[in-house]
Amino acid sequence: SVVDDLAGQTVQLLVKAQEDYFRDGNCVELRVTPKSLNIQKGESTGILVEPVSLIDGQAVATGTVRSEGVDGPGTVSPAGDQKVGTPFVYSAGDTAGPAEQSFSAASRRGIARGATYVSVTEGWAFDDTYEGVRVTGTKCDGLSGGWVMTAEGVGWDYSAELFADFDEELRASYTLTGSADGYQFQGGGEMWMEPVPGGYDIHASTGPNVFHVRAAPEGACA
Repeated sequence: SVVDDLAGQTVQLLVKAQEDYFRDGNCVELRVTPKSLNIQKGESTGILVEPVSLIDGQAVATGTVRSEGVDGPGTVSPAGDQKVGTPFVYSAGDTAGPAEQSFSAASRRGIARGATYVSVTEGWAFDDTYEGVRVTGTKCDGLSGGWVMTAEGVGWDYSAELFADFDEELRASYTLTGSADGYQFQGGGEMWMEPVPGGYDIHASTGPNVFHVRAAPEGACA
């Protein structure tokens, strides 16, 4: 009958609406950590993908997660459906530029999608001036390791060289030697890097100055 047909169509529409609701990520959120990162050519880093219920805030321990590919340079592994909790690895390759890595998760609670945003750089550099002293540095083989920084007075007689050897946690002890108005000096202290949007900031234990480390300009690491 017409009534039965309408009832059947209504049920089908309700089922379709329910499926769409689940598929649109209304019940599950996909948390991708880190949400954004900066990496140098040839380097790799781990990506954590966690589906979380929007109903009770609990982690979804069942189902699968997968990489949906990279829009930009680099690759993500492993490929295909993986158990929830499987770590992913992004490898930058030999091309600099921005990249977006997309992920999805599927379980009985629904489907969720997320992404992380990457900036692949040729190297790292900074150029900052504080209180009449311009300090510069460029490094083309990763953030950690030895940095040689030079300082020159702007309009006055000052020159110095600073060396800092950053460990994997991006902390370092540094030494400084130079001259100011004909007088020789030396010193040292501690430095550390903190991630910020677009790069890293270097802080020093000896003062409030901050060096803004960003992607090295094109050709700096040729």
